[in-house]
Amino acid sequence: MQLRSYPQKSQPSKQGKLKLTYFFFIMEEKTADEIAAIFTAAGDSVSLINADANFAAYQTSNPKDVTTTETMWKEMIERNVKHLEIIKNYKKLDGTTSIWTTESFTDIDAAITKGKTLYS
Repeated sequence: MQLRSYPQKSQPSKQGKLKLTYFFFIMEEKTADEIAAIFTAAGDSVSLINADANFAAYQTSNPKDVTTTETMWKEMIERNVKHLEIIKNYKKLDGTTSIWTTESFTDIDAAITKGKTLYS
């Protein structure tokens, strides 16, 4: 897969420099099956984010995982949120048309919102 990323929006940071906040990714043209596979993979991130309400719940549901710290858990949630945000912004080769057609992003949007509350 060949991806090219371009800044879509930027905003000033506290230091007065521009900080990139959103990207879109231009992808080689994909078949319907390839797009469906990407969307299915996004479901894994949704499931991971929705699995536990907080770190204590994660520890309870994963009693054998004694090495993951709360910081590591929050980083894992953040990586999955960013993954979902990137997937939502995939564009076709023209750089403006989304690869998505009729897919519902309701669960993905909810997971992004929830995930941000978990690691913030």
